Amino acid sequence: MIIDRPAAATTAAAVGPILYARGGDDEQHSLAALLVLPEGALPPELLPEDGAAAVPIVLASCFGRTVWRYDFALPADRTATYRLGDQQFTVASPAASDRRIVYVSCNGQETGDLDREDGERDAMWTRLAAEHRRTPFALMLQGGDQLYADDVLHAHPSVERWATAPRDARGDIAFEPAADDAVRRFYFERYIGNFGRAAMRTVAAEIPSVMMWDDHDIIDGWGSHPATLLDSPIGRGLFAAARDMFLLFQVAATDAALPSTVMDQSGETLGLVLRYPDLALLAPDLRSERRPDRVMGPAGWAHFEAALAATPPWDRVLLMSSVPALGPRLSWLEALADMLPVRNKYEDDMRDQWQSRVHRDEWVRFLSSWPSDRKTPTSRSPSSPARSIWRHGARCSSPTSRCCTSWSPPASPIRRRRGPIRQCSASWRSGASRRCRAIRSSCGRCRDSAGLTRRSEITSCCRSTRKPWRPSGNSSAAAGRHRWRSDPACRRG
Repeated sequence: MIIDRPAAATTAAAVGPILYARGGDDEQHSLAALLVLPEGALPPELLPEDGAAAVPIVLASCFGRTVWRYDFALPADRTATYRLGDQQFTVASPAASDRRIVYVSCNGQETGDLDREDGERDAMWTRLAAEHRRTPFALMLQGGDQLYADDVLHAHPSVERWATAPRDARGDIAFEPAADDAVRRFYFERYIGNFGRAAMRTVAAEIPSVMMWDDHDIIDGWGSHPATLLDSPIGRGLFAAARDMFLLFQVAATDAALPSTVMDQSGETLGLVLRYPDLALLAPDLRSERRPDRVMGPAGWAHFEAALAATPPWDRVLLMSSVPALGPRLSWLEALADMLPVRNKYEDDMRDQWQSRVHRDEWVRFLSSWPSDRKTPTSRSPSSPARSIWRHGARCSSPTSRCCTSWSPPASPIRRRRGPIRQCSASWRSGASRRCRAIRSSCGRCRDSAGLTRRSEITSCCRSTRKPWRPSGNSSAAAGRHRWRSDPACRRG
């Protein structure tokens, strides 16, 4: 919980507004705006287009500043504006069919993050702002490491001692009130420094964000370290402080009043789900319950799978995983590191991946999360005749789409074969493959003639012959045992 802290000499001016997405419907999309002002300063009026003035709420008062939040809504059927004081900001509608969504992550570097020249450090934010001015974005997904807080280990002498102490001695170092205050001040000031940068100001005020934390928002490798570190007094104190600041600056909330977008209202896990017409956005929390032998705990899995199950079958689903779900598998390096007599400094980095050998079963569960009986409707909604097929839970409404050639085999412990299928997909992405155009054509014919709906049926049609092969039994398991045969055009390549 955020508590009052004594005022301190500060030099930062107002920070914000920072927009946060809260979901929406066909009529309006809900938003929150965060504004940080010097303590004692009165918040300006926020007036949304076609709406009443939003009432500012105090979320926190600490370190000489007050954090205010405004809750309001804008029309969903068009681009709209809101005014904050004498400034006006334009917001694109996330409910529009041509909405644009931008993804960002890793806002900094582990050491010397704020020592670089602004032009170098903020190059990507400057580029993003220019792109937004040309063609506005409706949502900004911030997928982890919104700040690099690793320097928090130097925030107080006792924390420094803890960071360098032997593993079995860390539990003996107390987390004193002075250390707690110093750690919280560090996180607070780092958020102010990052979110108040000029390069980020425009996009943060005009593109509603959905943020989910990762390890550097706490300390490097949080959750993958040994239990003696995670469960020590200072380890738990660091996590508690980082969690409060994550809620404050990345969710615009406190424990006392979690928004409806948080899946678990008890706060045990802080995964998010946002819903718009035809779009569901899920961001599971991969840090709150993280341990060396697991990525998510029982609460995280229960709420994540419940949110998926509650998603209508015609919705597109965007899943934002702060830990990449696909990447190089370094199991042999991890096994080698485990055999070394001393702990390797990269051990927690290897264990931090979904594909770590200790998380293999959980990784398969994550990739298999999409319900196997999820069907494609014959229409986008009861009022729309658009036909569609599914690609990883997303809908493609044209026979000339890339759906068929971008299918991957369903998650399965069975090793996938490398060969013409993968090569063909890769060359299609480059736009230079005649072979893949043939696959796309046959996929369109299969879909249109047979009216296929199940993922396994479409996959089989596209990957093997031009006749659909209907697997028996559970579709996910059966699809995992497909005879992965490529189109003859691909085989000729």
